[in-house]
Amino acid sequence: MSMNRIAYGVREICNPLTFERLDHVLARAGLRPGARALDIGTGNGMVAAHIAETFGLEITALERDPEMAALARERTKGRGAPGSLSIETVESGDYLSTIAPVHFISALGTTGAAGRDERDAERTFRTLAQALEPGGWLFWADVFWARPPSDPMRQIIGITNHFESHQGWIEAGRAAGLEPFYATTSPQQDWDDLIWDTWQATEAWVRANPERPEGAMLLMRARMIRDMFIIEGRETMGFGLYLFRKAPA
Repeated sequence: MSMNRIAYGVREICNPLTFERLDHVLARAGLRPGARALDIGTGNGMVAAHIAETFGLEITALERDPEMAALARERTKGRGAPGSLSIETVESGDYLSTIAPVHFISALGTTGAAGRDERDAERTFRTLAQALEPGGWLFWADVFWARPPSDPMRQIIGITNHFESHQGWIEAGRAAGLEPFYATTSPQQDWDDLIWDTWQATEAWVRANPERPEGAMLLMRARMIRDMFIIEGRETMGFGLYLFRKAPA
């Protein structure tokens, strides 16, 4: 069991984001019902299901973690109409190289969206842009540095992630040939809800499963993330929502 698996089992969206804010951004795109779309790093699949139902897209949701993909299939069973939703257990970089261009791609808090080992923002956006049809849309949402972090925090985050500033994400998309169409940020309340929901869910799971050997490690990691957020993360990290458009033909 992982902390992410616990959190993804109880939260609707495992990022500092609400469906209302998601819809506020995507409504600007005028997405075409029935169009083919991808959701990369779908997690529990709830965002992909919501987009399929709200905007009528035919979404293929990609998830490299088999355990998480199984959770997504469980939580989204019967969901998707009037669009459609299928979950694929696959590495996104491999999948992107084999498909015809799509109308819409979403990637929310996705590590290695263009390939497991790819962390560079501009190269990531170039790969995703190549998978879009002319006039297609990329919805990217991720952490940004609201102010420079301390060296210890940057080193911890850098083990698995690479974050830009708010402007840095926008400029990386522009450098990859995508036009910034809209950008906004999540309010602090969404961060607070995510961090404390994750802590409380992890603590509850450990209490309910005292025989599980990973319990102590899960609690230690959950406390570390919670305390890092309290000490520095709350003032240092924001969560940006970026809507990019590929130029029409």
